Order: sequence, then C-alpha cells, then structure tokens
Amino acid sequence: MRVIIVLLSVLLFVSMSQGRVEITPFTGYQTGGELDDATTGATLELKETSNFGFILGFGKEGSGTQTEIFFSRQETELEGSGAFSSASLFAMDVDYYHIGGSVVVNERNNLKPFIAASLGATHFNPEASGVSSETDFSFGIGGGVKYFVSDRIGLRAEARALGTLIERDSAAFCAGGTCLVVGSSDVLWQFNAILGLIIVIP
Repeated sequence: MRVIIVLLSVLLFVSMSQGRVEITPFTGYQTGGELDDATTGATLELKETSNFGFILGFGKEGSGTQTEIFFSRQETELEGSGAFSSASLFAMDVDYYHIGGSVVVNERNNLKPFIAASLGATHFNPEASGVSSETDFSFGIGGGVKYFVSDRIGLRAEARALGTLIERDSAAFCAGGTCLVVGSSDVLWQFNAILGLIIVIP
C-alpha cells in the first residue's frame, strides 16, 4: 500500500506541471460483488452501500484528455450464504487506488460527455480482530458527463464498472490459520454511480 501511495504522489507532482487541475470530491452508490469458496462451496457477498472518494484530473487546457487519480471507499459488510448463515460476518472497507484517464467525446459548450478507464489496486480491510486484509490488482472502465456552470465550477456524473482479479489458488480473510475464502472467483465485479463537484485550478 505504501508503494501505491508513493506512485500516486509522484504522478501528482509530475502532472501538476501540465496546467489545468480538476479536483472532484464525490459520493455515490456501489454494488457488492461475490466471492466463491472452492473448498466449502459457500458464496460470500459484499453488501451494496454508498461510497465516497475523489478524482484528481490533470491535463492541458482545451485538450479534452486528462490523466486521473481515482480513489473510492465503500464501507460495507461481508455476508455469508451457502455453508455460512446469511447474516453479516463482519464490516469491511473496500478501497480502490487507481491511475487512469478520461477523454471527452462530442463536447457541446459546457456539457462534456466522456469515457474513462483506470488501473490500480483494491484493498479489502476487514474490521474484525485478527482477520487479515487483502490487496489485489484491479481495473475500471466507465463514462459519464461533466457540466460546467462556470470556468472553475462544474458537476461530474459517472457510472463505472470495477473488476478485481483474485487468484483461484489464493486464500483470503484469514485468522488463526482459518480462511473464509480458499480459491475464489477469477474476477470480483462491482459497479458504482457517483456524483461529484468539480473544482478547477488553473
């Protein structure tokens, strides 16, 4: 995780020299996703909840493209089914740390539709004593629209699909030698819809 933070800091320092900077804090809603245990046959589900975060965008004025740093946190719960009861097992934070970019398409005055893509890592942080956290490679793709009410203020509405690659032979969420997931689904899919306030720094 420290490596990710260092890389994001370097990108921030380099990208700010390009000129235009957009800071977009956002809130939204994110679906859960499923993890399958190959040993027990149980399916573990992340509960659908709200999410929040920010997007930092860097690019040259008027170019229509920008480099982006994307961070999102979902405060959710891991729920069991199959061999487990359907009750909540424990609370969990799901964090996305991504680097990517966006391209504006069919711009119309202050309305700017765009497509976006990103790569990075997903960090699963259980809020349970002794249960290990997990970090896996992930990617995202989506699109949306920006609407500027002035040169410096705008709104960003976006939908994004997020996929986290989890190895089938891996074990996750372990405590005292016992793991909830042994051999998981290849991809954990989550989808979110967000609305953010764009603040432009020239």
